[in-house]
Amino acid sequence: MFTIDQTIASLTGAATLATALATFLTVREIAKQRRATYRPDLVPADEFIQGYIESTKSFGGVRWIKLVRPKVYGEPESDTKVPWHGITFFNLGVAAAKGVEATWTTNVPAICKSINDLAQRCLIPVCANYDNGLLNIEGEDGYKETHVVCNQLSYASPYLLPATVDRCGLAIEVPSFLLTLYWIGLASNYTEEWDKLEELVDFSFVPSAELVLKYSALSGESYTKCFQLRIKHFMMEGKADTESKGRLSACWLSLKLEELKTQPSHSPSSQ
Repeated sequence: MFTIDQTIASLTGAATLATALATFLTVREIAKQRRATYRPDLVPADEFIQGYIESTKSFGGVRWIKLVRPKVYGEPESDTKVPWHGITFFNLGVAAAKGVEATWTTNVPAICKSINDLAQRCLIPVCANYDNGLLNIEGEDGYKETHVVCNQLSYASPYLLPATVDRCGLAIEVPSFLLTLYWIGLASNYTEEWDKLEELVDFSFVPSAELVLKYSALSGESYTKCFQLRIKHFMMEGKADTESKGRLSACWLSLKLEELKTQPSHSPSSQ
């Protein structure tokens, strides 16, 4: 039989225990939410580039420059346009990312077939051939270039600080062979009559590529993101005289990465 004092003491002890348990659970949830918030989050920015060639007599020798990028304090004005064909990632999280690894995946033989079929339909003397990791592109006037595909598919960086600290971000190049093949596809279409260009343009040549981005937080948590590369052209320039044969001399492209919820459909080794 409990006395009134014993009953009050028991109830006080139970209330204290319940309060302590509730406090413990609250603190644990706060710590969990804080850990979830304190993580890196790498996000790509849209890029705009310009491609051009010195002579419209050939399909080769395309050069790419970045049209606009934020001007870094103290940087010369003349450096605001630089040779570039990539996409910049910024860390919008509140924690640093470490061990950043980026891998491009694509199906090079399928892209080459699309380009060759398009060139044949448009009667363009250019051919793309992929064999044993090498992409060879040949055309008229002795034009030839070779891309070592495997050396253009991966990139690594030891870390990326939050954008509040690092405003330059992490630049990851889009494989140059993809842009070269895209240029050839545009140039092939551009040889058609200007007044029929909208009807005749064939977009089956547009390269399909995906990017797998892996990184981890300082706490050791790992993250993986997958993106689909979207290339769009919004302006073309060229000459329609007899000598140039309606050749493309410049184009302006937008590069965008759209995040995917599934793993990429291509192999990193470019089937």
